[in-house]
Amino acid sequence: MSEQPAETSFPAAPWGESHPLAGLRGDDLRRKDAVFHHGTQLYRTTGQHLSHGGMGSVYLLERRDERGGACEEVVGKIFHPQYLYQLRTDEVARRDFELTVTTQAAIGRIGHPSLLPIYACEPVADNHLLITPRKADTLLERIARGTLSPRRRVALLIQALEGLAAMHEHRIIHRDFTLRNILVDREGLRSFLFDFDLALPLDHVIGVTYGAHYQGRIFGSPGFSVAPEIVDDGLADRAITPRLDVYAIGGALFRMFSDHNPHGETQDMWGLLMRIADGLVIRGHSHIEYPSALPAPLRPIIERCLERDPGHRIGSVNLVIEQLAECLGQLDDHAPQGDFDTIEPTVQADREAVLRRARSIPGVAKMPSVTPGFLDLLASALQRYGYRAERSFGQIDGKPLFLAAPIPELVASGQFPYANTYPKIVTAINLNLEPDTQAALDRWFGTYLPVLEKVRQGSFTSLYKAIYDEFTGYLLLFSEFVDDPRFGSDLAKLELGLIEAFALGFWIARQVGQLHEHALAHNNITASSLLLKGLPLTRRVVPSMAGLVEPSSEPEAMRSDVRDLAGLVVSWLHPEALATADFHVRDRLEELRDTLAQIAAGEQADAGIDLLFALVARGLSLVDPNFQVLRENRGDLEDYVQLRLSHRLYHRLWPGT
Repeated sequence: MSEQPAETSFPAAPWGESHPLAGLRGDDLRRKDAVFHHGTQLYRTTGQHLSHGGMGSVYLLERRDERGGACEEVVGKIFHPQYLYQLRTDEVARRDFELTVTTQAAIGRIGHPSLLPIYACEPVADNHLLITPRKADTLLERIARGTLSPRRRVALLIQALEGLAAMHEHRIIHRDFTLRNILVDREGLRSFLFDFDLALPLDHVIGVTYGAHYQGRIFGSPGFSVAPEIVDDGLADRAITPRLDVYAIGGALFRMFSDHNPHGETQDMWGLLMRIADGLVIRGHSHIEYPSALPAPLRPIIERCLERDPGHRIGSVNLVIEQLAECLGQLDDHAPQGDFDTIEPTVQADREAVLRRARSIPGVAKMPSVTPGFLDLLASALQRYGYRAERSFGQIDGKPLFLAAPIPELVASGQFPYANTYPKIVTAINLNLEPDTQAALDRWFGTYLPVLEKVRQGSFTSLYKAIYDEFTGYLLLFSEFVDDPRFGSDLAKLELGLIEAFALGFWIARQVGQLHEHALAHNNITASSLLLKGLPLTRRVVPSMAGLVEPSSEPEAMRSDVRDLAGLVVSWLHPEALATADFHVRDRLEELRDTLAQIAAGEQADAGIDLLFALVARGLSLVDPNFQVLRENRGDLEDYVQLRLSHRLYHRLWPGT
């Protein structure tokens, strides 16, 4: 996709012609020489894109006083379309965002020299803009260059800690204190704490426990700023305090001299979270394995910060600063130390490894629509959100499906809020092929996804997140990964009985009916789209008409759903099974099958999902008297149908379990 927007709200202009900040559009940051003013300052866009994260993109701007003078480079952050849509439709997300904005404004008013200034945090015409100064590197990047002595590293960390202490004095915690969130000036003399997206005013959570506030969610950088009280139920009843940030200081100190987190190497995010919950230090007993480069005077401080129980940690950031200051004279001020050569280039190397891995995914050679170029695009897009493609699951309606797993080292960096512990199924939809990309985005984020959020409720395979990657033009649908699934195509081998056939039809008609109630068609009802999830502990079978890759609001698509679903039910009603039915109901079952066949053939053009649902419910009543009794007494039909399906299908679909 082109980086240049189709239209802009500001004409290109010299410094003297400016427009109010409120009239700026997000796309204006992608072109040169749009000038706007905020307060007494003028800002001019350069069109230069600096970085791309899970929530937004960052662009280079220029800033100067309206009366003239020197020009300063600053950065502007705007949010992605899917995040803006979430703010419009998700009350919890909107409330969290509003709290973040007010908190950032409060941090800006603190005015501490070690807190990165916030020049603007304001709504604009179609987005929200955050403007801050541009500094040279993060502390992590500067350490990776090998130019900072151990003493200089700790001195720069102390400066950032002074900013953190100022936040605590104003009763605000940072919640993601890491080396990536500390900027260093070009001379390497000053450091600035930044990235206040997760900052939380303690007055907002007075008397609130970690369990009540987080509710199972993970905020921060696992391995560094995510403390045991966030992930361990045994500590979830503790009140939220600044000692959460003290824990993160221990992780930052460790990272200054190692290319790893203090919890050691793990293969997946779940393993890392388990180690965090277990604790590295318990009442002074440490399980930390230190690299030889980490100075001995720092180790007791690290251990007191990383205590599992918040009550046993160093009591305040100011106390940490005092102890670090006492250590400075004992640290080498010459030769750089560390068991790593580079850090940021390692991320690039990881990207190349991801590309090589994507190109070797089993099964893609059989998929003509999946070219090496597509795999490179997919790998790049997934890595931008903290995932990598593991293997192919074929295609649904021409859209490739892949298993995507979170990349622990990237997710642990805290820059990938969409990535979590578990693998996902990713469907890649190329919106570049759409005649109107923006209209397609509007359909997905304005119509399709809100309906799916309303109706899924465990019936459909859970759609975790939809992300539009503006750099590749692909819409990425992240769905629940089902281990060892079965599909509707597997049912052909089983010769279903009448109860199973009508029960499946009942269940799926109910799912599709929920979509139709919101004027949305599934538009891809096939045997291959029917996913059967097995739950080993309860021996339950959960059917789901997955494959929601091209829903539609067109009435004809809803009629097509009815025809396709009727055809599936007819294919399950084997003549041999009908021949064994009780002779009292056999004729009615034959008549019912004929009606379904007529609907499938399009001979009943006015047939809707309600009629189809009534037909399969009638069929199930004829072959299962218990269902009829429940139906007459308004019992829980869906739970009963799932139990019947599970009893009759689980051992046949998963034999030997």
